[in-house]
Amino acid sequence: MIFLQALRLSKWITATSADGAKLNAKLRQGAFIAPLRVLSWQREVIMFDIKKDIQAMTTFRRNPGKFMKYLKKTKKPLVLTINGKAEAVVQDAKAYQRLLDIAAQADALEGIRQGVEDIEKGRVRPAREALEMFRRNHAIPR
Repeated sequence: MIFLQALRLSKWITATSADGAKLNAKLRQGAFIAPLRVLSWQREVIMFDIKKDIQAMTTFRRNPGKFMKYLKKTKKPLVLTINGKAEAVVQDAKAYQRLLDIAAQADALEGIRQGVEDIEKGRVRPAREALEMFRRNHAIPR
């Protein structure tokens, strides 16, 4: 799902890169950033249930198999407490990978946003000039 969204995003950027104003307007509106998507699974918002999603570490240690089935079924993280304080979060591996993918996508979108901002503010230079400066700074022979 994330791959398809990234593919759609890259096609949109390619299609509108000639018109930087359109891209910049979309980025400013937050058209590509949806904070609730971090908490969604297949377009459903996952609600945090305090009674089920916060458990004592000793309860988790007594029956880890039961909790692992619950984690895989719900795709929600489980907060483990020690002496009533949150100490650890356990999550299904698939759900964690999805969270990492979303974070990577957000980083890519932030990079695009910063690039557009650099273009707007004139913080650009020709590629030949930039590469030459890079070679000089890193003592790379021609």
